Amino acid sequence: MIIIPAEKRFDSKHPPIILLLLVIVNLFVFFVYQSGDNQKLEDAIKQYQELEYFEVEKILYQKYLEKQNIQNKQERFNQLLEHKNFYIARYLLITDHQFYSYLDKRADGISSIRKLEGDIETWRYNRNKISQLIQSTSTSRFGLTPSKSDWYSYVTHQFLHGGVMHLLGNLFFLVVCGFAVEASLGHLKFLGFYLISGVGAGAFHALFDLSSTVPLVGASGAISGVMAMYLAIFRFKKIEFFYWVFIFAGYFRAPALLILPIYIGKEVSNYLSDTESNVAFMAHAGGFISGLILVLVSHWKQPDSINIEYVEESEEIPERQLVLAKVYKHIENYRFSQAEQVLKTLDVATHWNFDLFYLRYQLLRAVNNSRNKEYYQSALAVLRLKRLDLKQTEKLAKIWRDIPDIREYLKQDELISIGWQFVSLSDLNIAESIFEEINRTTKTPKELSGYARKLSIAFKATQDISKHKHYEKLAEQLL
Repeated sequence: MIIIPAEKRFDSKHPPIILLLLVIVNLFVFFVYQSGDNQKLEDAIKQYQELEYFEVEKILYQKYLEKQNIQNKQERFNQLLEHKNFYIARYLLITDHQFYSYLDKRADGISSIRKLEGDIETWRYNRNKISQLIQSTSTSRFGLTPSKSDWYSYVTHQFLHGGVMHLLGNLFFLVVCGFAVEASLGHLKFLGFYLISGVGAGAFHALFDLSSTVPLVGASGAISGVMAMYLAIFRFKKIEFFYWVFIFAGYFRAPALLILPIYIGKEVSNYLSDTESNVAFMAHAGGFISGLILVLVSHWKQPDSINIEYVEESEEIPERQLVLAKVYKHIENYRFSQAEQVLKTLDVATHWNFDLFYLRYQLLRAVNNSRNKEYYQSALAVLRLKRLDLKQTEKLAKIWRDIPDIREYLKQDELISIGWQFVSLSDLNIAESIFEEINRTTKTPKELSGYARKLSIAFKATQDISKHKHYEKLAEQLL
């Protein structure tokens, strides 16, 4: 479930300078500073594997987790061993700095470690090299590790990310919500509140597991604060929200702050129910609470700290968005006929694209079991669209299979155009059948030479040499 405030639109009168700066910094940190982290971790795991310490240390690690009563990590480690996922198990072991410290202090008295290299100092030297390699990664150096007391990590962790999708997902929500908050609070206050929300999120996360050795990274805590600020700025004014639940999407209006308990409740519920997740749910909850407190206290102490003129400024909602909101509302309630009627009110030349043509076809398919003239027309409208991407072409193929007699309503040049598009699919049966049908009936076969050549190339790519040569020969004959 996704619910995003969508009351405000970008406008040139309020340039989001700090927002743009935050996006650039996050991108730079990830693609430049963090670029070598994966290689360092792979090198550390490789070195550890070559030293063959795992068979001995995994037993010591299991005893350590049991003794320290770290149940979540113990269960996960045992599951990895059970499923023979030794790569991740090694990663979990060597990145647990508290275990390494525990082991290093007691190594002299552990005979199994002494037997690994014949002497303790060689083992210490090798393990220290691996530990230093891991400690040199950005996550270890600047991530927020609750068991450590590095005050700076409460800020630095906000600019680190665990992967491309983690980064892009966070930046999406930051951009969608951030520009309106910056316009309302001003540039410097927005930056300050953003960072403080991130600190609050990190502190709230750490509070729930002070012994954790897993570093927290990501801007999501600070961004949760930005989302809460958005709602707090509008307080109980009804604003527009975009929602996406399973296959349903659309817009609704509600008092802004009434949505905040849903945000916080969702994170707390996930924290309690999804204990195996790597997502820092309580950091999100802490960010929401921090952002809310910052705006409310700021407004209480300084009522003019929020740009009320900007907040009260009405937004003209585009006609297409208003109509689609009504369409999706009807679809939610299974009123497909009403949804199709509302959809038709949009000007085709101005607003319609592939998605809307295909949506109308689906709606008519749902309400017209008899497959009437209007249904066929909607299918033809989709089939006649050009310059489609692969996913759109796959939907085109679905229509073709659903209505076998649709070809009777298409002209020869339209059939050729559709056939050309089907050549891009992995299943070439439809493209081939259209070609063969036209080749049997057409009086001007020269028009098919390019089609045959394209089929020849496609079959070559699928390693079907027989058909590749067949259509290559046909292309020459049709010239």
